[in-house]
Amino acid sequence: MYLRISLITLAFVSPFVSSARENIGDPHHRIQRTEKLSAADCNPASSSIDLNINNVRALLQNGGDMWWDLNNTAHYEVPKVEPGSGQTAVSSLFAGAIWVGGYDAGGQLKIAAQTYRQNGNDYFPGPLDAATGTVDKTVCDEFDHHWQVFGSEIDDFLTQWNNGGGVINPNQIAQNILNWPAKNNPYNPIAGNRDLAPFSDVDGNGYYDPTGGDYPVIDPSCGNNYADQMIWWVYNDKGNIHTETGGEAIGIEVHALAFSFKTNDVLNDMTFYRYSLLNRATSSLDSTFMSQWIDADLGCYLDDYVGCDTTRGLGIVYNQTSVDGGSGCSADYGAQPPMLGIDYFKGPKDQNGTELKMSRFSYYSNDFSPTGNPEVASHYYGYMSGTWKDGTPYTEGGNGHGGTTPTHFLF
Repeated sequence: MYLRISLITLAFVSPFVSSARENIGDPHHRIQRTEKLSAADCNPASSSIDLNINNVRALLQNGGDMWWDLNNTAHYEVPKVEPGSGQTAVSSLFAGAIWVGGYDAGGQLKIAAQTYRQNGNDYFPGPLDAATGTVDKTVCDEFDHHWQVFGSEIDDFLTQWNNGGGVINPNQIAQNILNWPAKNNPYNPIAGNRDLAPFSDVDGNGYYDPTGGDYPVIDPSCGNNYADQMIWWVYNDKGNIHTETGGEAIGIEVHALAFSFKTNDVLNDMTFYRYSLLNRATSSLDSTFMSQWIDADLGCYLDDYVGCDTTRGLGIVYNQTSVDGGSGCSADYGAQPPMLGIDYFKGPKDQNGTELKMSRFSYYSNDFSPTGNPEVASHYYGYMSGTWKDGTPYTEGGNGHGGTTPTHFLF
């Protein structure tokens, strides 16, 4: 059962003048869950990999988070610096994750989110059982992995396939194509009968077999397009208790595909992310928000502003002055600070088939004030839906708190 996403939000989670990085301090009243509920005993995700085919080097984790090394160092380098070059790498993003929250038929808030893993995790590797909506440690461990394929490998594969008249030997196929975790792949049985990684079903038999001409693609419903680098992984929110939000699990399975193109135009400075969200619970969610949480550090993190362009549905981070940097920062963009944008390139659709755009734009400060770090499940949902920790709505003017005119879009 798919999530019924009634609204969609893009949440930039940075302060007005950004002082990002991991949460500073941790109040004693923060709630930690100790009951197991219906959770499994999965360990936190540990796999990581670089998306680095073009001018960006983006470090991907597989626990619902990305762009940092889990040790307070950002790894979204633009421009990418080659190891051993002697150049200093400068990052424009520090961390990011997908947040999802909504209410079940009984009015219970269900939520899954991730920030810096300081307090724990809401997401764990692996798919859920389609019938029961559960997962066990064995499955989590098996899927604590990223699968990668390069466009050049698919190019060679298609050339061999066409030159061979539709016949190809598995020994001629790149290992990344053979190992793609797609449905009933005879060369990598990890997917089993599950619909997991996307592929072009050339022979039309409903499952993945590269010797039959099948190969990885971005989205089979949008044609046989593939990128110069594609990385796929899967995670869920039922692998263990939610120690990040302290909230009730949704029973959500997330298929993630990160991809990039190596070009001579603006695409060379971009990375793309495709998410498929499946609700494996027995009931639907209402008033559901999906949010892209981002800690945006544009070079030096001490002088950043955030804002949004509602006509484009675009979140932006830009520098406070014409020169980036200052004391306390080890790397910056100097006299050429860039501007970075985050966009829902293609959003989900509502019950009428209308594509949903950005419906909220939020921020919060790195403190534990009413406009600061979320501490309980309702705070996470509030930031997605448009309210501060004290329950008041976002307002126009100032820092967005305590005004008289409500708004959905800050800055």
